[in-house]
Parts: sequence; structure tokens; C-alpha cells
Amino acid sequence: MSEELDSAVSSLGEQTKKLNIALYYVNGDMQKAKQMVAGTYKDLYALKCNFTSSSLYGAFLIHYNHMSFKITNIYVAVGPSYAVQSIEAGDDWRTFEKAIHSYIESGEQDDILSRTLRDKLTNSFSFLFIGDLNKYLKANNDISLNRMFQKVIQDSLGLQRVEANMMYQAITSLEMELFSITARKLDQQLIDSQKSKDEQPVQPAQPEKTVSSEPKVGQDGVKLIIHCSLILSPIKGKDISKLLPGDRVKVNIVDNNPKAVTVAEAFDAYKDNKFLPIIGRIKSIQQVPGSGYLIYAVIAKGIIAKIIEEEDNIRVAMDPAYSVTATEEAEAKSNLPIIMIVMTAIAIAIGVIIVLLNLL
Repeated sequence: MSEELDSAVSSLGEQTKKLNIALYYVNGDMQKAKQMVAGTYKDLYALKCNFTSSSLYGAFLIHYNHMSFKITNIYVAVGPSYAVQSIEAGDDWRTFEKAIHSYIESGEQDDILSRTLRDKLTNSFSFLFIGDLNKYLKANNDISLNRMFQKVIQDSLGLQRVEANMMYQAITSLEMELFSITARKLDQQLIDSQKSKDEQPVQPAQPEKTVSSEPKVGQDGVKLIIHCSLILSPIKGKDISKLLPGDRVKVNIVDNNPKAVTVAEAFDAYKDNKFLPIIGRIKSIQQVPGSGYLIYAVIAKGIIAKIIEEEDNIRVAMDPAYSVTATEEAEAKSNLPIIMIVMTAIAIAIGVIIVLLNLL
């Protein structure tokens, strides 16, 4: 009886751990967390690819979160050894990952080329690339999906011809956390923080204070909220930590909602099935510890852009017209004392001349 009780307690503890991990990945949404534990809420795609050319072979695994439009883990191996061919993209992602790991452990991979491809893959995930990727994944368009990654491989490694085999699996962040041998694991404190929140009986009242300050469809004239990302400008942009409500920033739409296309078309910012940059006026900006920045910006009356930016050391592209106006105003203010001095000097000179004329 004691063994059965121990087993039951152990099983309960394991389920609680899974639920707390899932809660972290769904930002505390209990319903989604339970669905993730049950395996019905799949927020990731395991993108698996192996490729060959006349001189190089390679394979990579990308854990891609199609809900938040970002890479959560990437593992790449490139080398001259034909042994990579034994890594089958059609295998389960865990088997595929272990095969890449074994190849890297053998020491046959080229570290420089592997790093080059990894960086290129990471940087390729622009909002246009992500838009096409999500579209192809949703439509199960294997041919287009294979072609887009084949081009990245060719451009990255300078290869004329590459044969790529791209496959994918819908999985959960929980599966990645529990079974991946290469993904960075959550800090136990983060998991425990979810547990402590779940155990506090008065906690449900707390999120309402935070959420109530956020825009909601149907409240305060808000008709639509669409996911967007900031456009960066490393040289001329404004430091994200210095952004303020009222600032006009350039954003990209990264939303699958068909209404997002309608909005973009209204701004003449949707051509050839691709979104173009638009301007948003910051409504609120909040730095969330451990998660970056949460920004809401007004795109048009009743239409709000929701932006989640994890990086805190970036410069954001501003509306050129806004930047020029701000610069002109700053220059006008800085020149004001000089103008006043000149005008005063002129007035004094005129007064002296008048006095001299009267004496004559």
C-alpha cells in the first residue's frame, strides 16, 4: 500500500511540475497550460532539415514558436563528411536531434561553417520570412517550405546547388523542455514562481489589475488588436529604453489574422502577399522583468498594435516625418536665445541712431 501511495504522490508531483512549466510558456494561462500538458495545445514546430551538396553536408533542427513568431532553439551541424546523410529528417525530432548531436561529438563538423549557417538561419526570420513560413506550415506546403530554406542554405554557405529535405512536427514547449538535449532549460526559480502563483488563493484577483490597463477589444473604442514587431535602426534609431508614450515608431505586422491584411491594405502596406512597414503611435510601454518590453501602439482609430520585444539593447526606427519635426523644434529652441540677442542688439542700435539724429 505504501508503494502505491508513493507512486501516486510521485505521479502527482510530476504532473504538477509539468503544469508549472506549461504555465510559464503560456504566460500563466491555466486553460492553455492544461491543454499543453494534455498535448492538445501545440505552440511549436520542430523544423528538421538535412541537406547535401557536392562538397558539404549538413543538418539542423529549429524549435520555432508559431504563436509568438520566434526561434526558441536552433541546433546546426555542417561538415564535409558524408555521415550526415544518415541523419534522416523524417525521424522523430528527438531522434533527429540526437543524431546531430552524435555527429558533432564525432568531431567531423566544421565549426565555422556551422556557426555561419546558424547565424544566417537566425537572421533570416524577418517578419516577411515568418509570414511566409506560417502560411506554408498552415497549408502544409512542403515544396515552398523546402525551397525557402534551401535558398538560405545556398546563400549562407555560398553553394551553387543544394538538395535539401525539410520536414516538420507540431510539438509543445513542454516537450522541448522535457526531452530536448540541446535547448536551454528554464531556471528552477521560474518554474517555482509559477507554482507559488498557482498555490495562492487570492492570486486570480491580481492579474486583473495588470490586464485591466491593457487594451481590450470592445472596450474604450478598441476594435482590433494585431501582433506587430518593431523595425530596428542601429544607427539613427532611438534607444528602446528611451521610448515614451506619444512617440511614433515604425512597425511590421506579423499577424495571421485576415483582418491584418485588410488593415495593411488600407495603409497601402500590403503588396505581393507581403506586409510593408507602417507607423504606430505608442500608447503604452512597459518593461517586463525577464521578458523584455510590452508595447501597445495606435495604428489607426480603434486599431492597436501589440508588440513584444525581448531585446533591451536595441535602437528603434522612428517615423521620419516625426523625427524631422522633432529635430526642427529642438533646433528652433536652441536658436531662440541667439535670435533674442540679435533682435535686442538691433533694437539698441536703432535707438542709438534715433538719439543721434535728434541731437543733430
